[in-house]
Amino acid sequence: MKLSVNAFYILVTSLSLMAYNNVENVVFVWTFNGRSEIKAIRTVGLLLRDFPVALSLDKADTVDDAASSINRQIREAIMHGSITPFIDIKRGEMLDFLYQGDLLEIPDYKELIGIDTPGTQDETAIEPIELQVYEDEKGSRLQILYDAGLYRRESMDRFAMLFESVCSLLLKDTSGDMHTRDIVREVSG
Repeated sequence: MKLSVNAFYILVTSLSLMAYNNVENVVFVWTFNGRSEIKAIRTVGLLLRDFPVALSLDKADTVDDAASSINRQIREAIMHGSITPFIDIKRGEMLDFLYQGDLLEIPDYKELIGIDTPGTQDETAIEPIELQVYEDEKGSRLQILYDAGLYRRESMDRFAMLFESVCSLLLKDTSGDMHTRDIVREVSG
């Protein structure tokens, strides 16, 4: 399995959405280091965001097939994706580029160490649902922020459980030979 950190979590998100919704095709937008509100940006540069992602299951679709598709989509998104330019509110545009890490670097995968799903009842959610992945020396942590006026806690807990299960399966078998359909079927129960 040859996936960057971003591509790994895009694959996990895709398979989790398929399992959650009992569907074989998903299309969504992955925001990489983006900000919804231009005034909230405090870094100089250009923030790549809004990578379109589409994944479809078929009987021959192995994890490696899905990984190749997602890696290709990331490369194309870098070339053609929507961007959010940094604009200094007082001075106007300052700089055209901000390097945000190696999007294609393939890491040594660590175990997912926790899933946190806080509600946002008392806060205004930036998006209806936000998946935020944090990496540190201990591993990875997913935080799911959601608008509690639109989604129930039980729904988010179920999605978090599916997400963690998909991560575990992919990290146990990194050969890339496992079929994506089998992963979705197994985590769906």
